[in-house]
Amino acid sequence: MGNTKGMIQNNINTFALFYRMADIVVIALSLTIAICIYNATYNQQYFIMFLVGTIAYSFVAEAFSLYRSWRSGYFNEIVFYTFLSWGMAAVVILTYLFFTKSSETFSRVTTGIWFAITFLGLIGGDMHSPCF
Repeated sequence: MGNTKGMIQNNINTFALFYRMADIVVIALSLTIAICIYNATYNQQYFIMFLVGTIAYSFVAEAFSLYRSWRSGYFNEIVFYTFLSWGMAAVVILTYLFFTKSSETFSRVTTGIWFAITFLGLIGGDMHSPCF
């Protein structure tokens, strides 16, 4: 029972950790850009909203196996699951803002810009990914 390799092998994406970190950076940079575009002030509340979004996106992306090897997948499928993952994370963020009664502290325009820029950034990152 040594290190024998059979004919069937699990095609593990070795860059998955890098892609996860890149997605977190995209989410953070998108929030920063949205805050700068609308001239809002970055504070601890925005940081908490970023954390809620990042954690929600990470869980949902894992649930949809977004970081698996996509060599046999189609780009439209990747875009769909990315859209679904970020959309569900946005719902979690909005739910958090509603139940904590902190939605009035945030600009709706800034939040909307953040959601849009993040989606475009996540898709852009998927487009340049070498491991489809």
